[in-house]
Amino acid sequence: MVANYLGFVVEDVEQATAFFRDTLGFPIDQKESIPGQYTQFDFNGGMILSLQEPVNTGDPEIIIEQPFEPAVMVTDVDSLAAEWQEKGVTILDGPRDMPFGRAMLVQTPYGHAFRVYQPPV
Repeated sequence: MVANYLGFVVEDVEQATAFFRDTLGFPIDQKESIPGQYTQFDFNGGMILSLQEPVNTGDPEIIIEQPFEPAVMVTDVDSLAAEWQEKGVTILDGPRDMPFGRAMLVQTPYGHAFRVYQPPV
């Protein structure tokens, strides 16, 4: 079994899509996305990362929130950190060496945090 899906729940899918697409450079999977409601990104290797509206339980008093730490594997954390810092991306930690490779922790404008890492050589 392989975990291959992570959905970021955001209040404004279009605004969040612009950040992930334009600032971070994540490619959109157009055939799986619904403009303004759901955006799925196209990554190699079978991982599915998406942006979606808050879960609707039918009860406006119930808000579903869950903690998570997703990770994205890259080939050069330091170069990406420099590129994203120039674009104003908030880097909470790193880049620094960790047991699983070189990594940084990034925060989106929506309060989500995710780790970006490169495996050890």
